[in-house]
Amino acid sequence: MITPRRTTLTRVPDLRALHRSIADSCATTDLVLARATAVLVPTRSAAAQLRRTLERLWLPSCPADPRPRAIVLPDILTRGEWYGRMLERTGVGCRLLSEVEREVLLSAAAQEAILAGNVPPFRMRPG
Repeated sequence: MITPRRTTLTRVPDLRALHRSIADSCATTDLVLARATAVLVPTRSAAAQLRRTLERLWLPSCPADPRPRAIVLPDILTRGEWYGRMLERTGVGCRLLSEVEREVLLSAAAQEAILAGNVPPFRMRPG
């Protein structure tokens, strides 16, 4: 079964507007939807920074209010982590190839294509 998903491309004038746009897109009172939402970032450091930004935007900054506050964040993942999360959700008992294994297979396929006379219009390089 394929579940619906939403991919959004949003233009923003600056970093602050980008943060607000991500926060607005992820904001929901539905806990299940919040946990089913993923935001992809390039690195774990970017994920940590986005988490701090969302906490700053969503949590009230009123120190006089003694009540505890909590928010439910979306999954903030790198591309590799997202692949792993999608595999977990399928329930299939297999593993993903590592980045090195994928690179080896890609390189072998590219070399095979070149030997067959299909020269790429760019220089092949590792990584």
